Amino acid sequence: MFSFSRGDFIFSAGEEARAIYFIVDGEVVLSEPRPEAACTGYGLSLATPSHFAPPRPFAASVDCNVGGAPRVRLVRYANGGIFGELDFFLHNRRSFDAEAASDETCLLELQREQLIRMQADAPQLAAALEHALLKYLCFQVTSARLSTDRLIRPRVHK
Repeated sequence: MFSFSRGDFIFSAGEEARAIYFIVDGEVVLSEPRPEAACTGYGLSLATPSHFAPPRPFAASVDCNVGGAPRVRLVRYANGGIFGELDFFLHNRRSFDAEAASDETCLLELQREQLIRMQADAPQLAAALEHALLKYLCFQVTSARLSTDRLIRPRVHK
């Protein structure tokens, strides 16, 4: 188990995705640097490119005080949450930064080498874990679709 304090980075965008994380206690925020998000004395301005499609339901907000560069906070996970799984399974580099958002955040980490060893030594356990993660991903996709449908559904005024 690993412990992080508020503001500690768990991983950064661009790093190799070598692990999946499970939140035992605390909160984690996924965010990304967005140069097109401008912080002003009167608030903020966010120009969202048309190709930007968040992977999960979110309420994006801009934090103007992180390292001096505007960051878009995409999603917050709490106890029982799982993150880092998409880039891990797709063998991609990290798409976002992950930052501890509570005073004490405790995580379990499943590294790629551990999963490979589990697949060899305990294939039924590995299959059960992979099945549970697949169900979790399906739930995330369904939730994202439902959230998007609500955002783009035309309103009918009577």
